[in-house]
Amino acid sequence: MELICTHCGTEVVSDEAAPRCPQCLRKSTLVSPAAATELEARHRLGNLWPAGDLCPLCGEREVGEEVFYLRLSKAALQLNATEKRWLAARSRCCAPCRRRVERVEIWRLVAGLSLLAGLLAPFALVLLLGAWDMRLTGETLAAAMLWLAAAILVPLVLFRRFHNRVRGLLEASWVVETLRGEVTMPSGIPIYDLVNIYAKHHGEEPPLDLATQTDPQA
Repeated sequence: MELICTHCGTEVVSDEAAPRCPQCLRKSTLVSPAAATELEARHRLGNLWPAGDLCPLCGEREVGEEVFYLRLSKAALQLNATEKRWLAARSRCCAPCRRRVERVEIWRLVAGLSLLAGLLAPFALVLLLGAWDMRLTGETLAAAMLWLAAAILVPLVLFRRFHNRVRGLLEASWVVETLRGEVTMPSGIPIYDLVNIYAKHHGEEPPLDLATQTDPQA
């Protein structure tokens, strides 16, 4: 039976019913590796800003003076319309994660431009074929559709993967829990409940300030 001491981190292999840690001689702190991982994750989440001092984006480094912005959006489908509700917030992070958030903005711009290029590609193809006095063949149409799919999907998928990797811990942190408590889901059929991060605030209304919040119960 493999166990880990949560007090000193010693790995213990024993078949005894109540083994003792050979390093610190404790019995109650011996847990399975899976339980130790869960306890470590809970401890780390409890230390995330603003409840603690760790960066809410990486959970490894202490927060600095850098900030990032996040926006919680909820939408529901109703009989004759779609109702949307959202709330923006401002939170602190560490310097490396601030640079990662800035790269997210670049990927967002690239994905948007690629989407625009993909939508304009069929029209550009028709104009080029007309200018070159060529007919639209099956091969040309297949190539155009392949370009359209690649131009739209590939940058979008890469952006979402990088975006989700940067905001990894946010979904389980007090930052997002606070926003979810402030924004209720509209009545109707839920469509989405999303959290996006930004390097700058977009909107006229000031964001909820979590950059100075230190007590999650305040």
